[in-house]
Amino acid sequence: MPNAATREAVKRLLGDGCREDLFAYQNGRRQKGIIHGGKQSKKKVADGTIKNELSLLCRMINLARDCGIQMSVVLFRGAIPEANTRERILTDAEGQRLPAIVLKWFRRIAEVSRETRPLRG
Repeated sequence: MPNAATREAVKRLLGDGCREDLFAYQNGRRQKGIIHGGKQSKKKVADGTIKNELSLLCRMINLARDCGIQMSVVLFRGAIPEANTRERILTDAEGQRLPAIVLKWFRRIAEVSRETRPLRG
C-alpha cells in the first residue's frame, strides 16, 4: 500500500496539485518495495512502474477534464521518469530451452516472440 505521503501527493494532483507533487509521488514510490503476498520485498518499485502509474493518472485527469470536471492543470511533460530498458536478450541456447520451462499458455507467445525478434547484426 502507498504510504501517507504518496496518497497525499495523488490527492493534491487530482485537486490543485503542482509539479512538485509529481516528484513527491515519484520519491514516495521509489522508497517502497514491491508487495508480493501482502509482504513488502526488498526489490524497489521500478521506474517503468512509476511511469505507467503517472501516465495513467495523466490520462485520467485529461478524461475528467474532457467531461467538464474541474481538475488540476499539472504539466506532466518531463516529469514522468524514463523506463529502464532490459539488460540483455536471451542467448540462442536460452531461447531454445524456454518453451520447455514456461507455462503451456505462454509457449505460443514465447515462440512468436522468438521468431519475430529483431536480429542483431
